[in-house]
Amino acid sequence: MNYLGKILIISGDKNTGKTFLCRKIIRVLKKKKVLVKGVISPGCYIAEKKSRIDVEDIFSDEKRTLARFSPGWDAENPIREWLFDQKNLEWGNELLRKSIPADVLIIDELGYLELEKHLGWTNAFNVLGSKRYHLAIIVIRSGLVEKAEKLWPDSEIIDLNIIQDENQIISKIINVILEFLEIDKQQSPKLHLH
Repeated sequence: MNYLGKILIISGDKNTGKTFLCRKIIRVLKKKKVLVKGVISPGCYIAEKKSRIDVEDIFSDEKRTLARFSPGWDAENPIREWLFDQKNLEWGNELLRKSIPADVLIIDELGYLELEKHLGWTNAFNVLGSKRYHLAIIVIRSGLVEKAEKLWPDSEIIDLNIIQDENQIISKIINVILEFLEIDKQQSPKLHLH
């Protein structure tokens, strides 16, 4: 099978709904029997404050604790607030290695560890480079988008900091994905989300 290997980056600052948007996309695609794989990293809240981040296998729904809120733990970069569980970080990395082929690949999210330190979910880079998917959706914080654009210059970016109608963007993403799956796989359609 020929895959299109297109990349869509969803960016935004903290708490702009990046993971929430991914969950909505996953729910709709699964209902339409689209093969969706990858990982999402939902936050877990206590009294409206994020206390931990989980990593969830999109295909099986299995989840584990990825990181706990622990501001200042990193002397090299004291603004880092999240202390990662190495075993579960490796589990997520292995999930990514096994996530292709797929119709839609979702990686929520690539961050400081991956883009600055070349640690964490490093398998994401080989998986994305393989292009064994029709569309990959990568979640990246706004401050790291410039690095992501250098890695994937043909990607399209949706900036949740400026999106006014989330439902409209979800609808557009879903329609583009379904269009990808229905067209002749030899063609290479453009993403038209704006």
